[in-house]
Amino acid sequence: MWTTDIVIWSLISFALGIGITLLIQLIRRNNIVVRWYEWLIGVIGLLLLLFTIQNFYTAFGEFSSKAGWIFLATTGVASFILLALAFQLPNIRHRAQ
Repeated sequence: MWTTDIVIWSLISFALGIGITLLIQLIRRNNIVVRWYEWLIGVIGLLLLLFTIQNFYTAFGEFSSKAGWIFLATTGVASFILLALAFQLPNIRHRAQ
């Protein structure tokens, strides 16, 4: 049967699929050059964000909400910094041209 875990990860996977497709279309349409290390930073940031979501959700399932919030504050902030860096590096280089 469908559990909340399956529903949540199905929705996250669906949103990621749509988001990545739209991102690649935007990059191709605007002729933005993305270097390999920017892709690597983005993938690491995305994996860290997914890891954060999973642990945050699990901590609340185990009734340790304080641990979940602390984990969200530490790894969640780091994942958003990496994702912002991955999006801004090609944007800055594209504007300079």
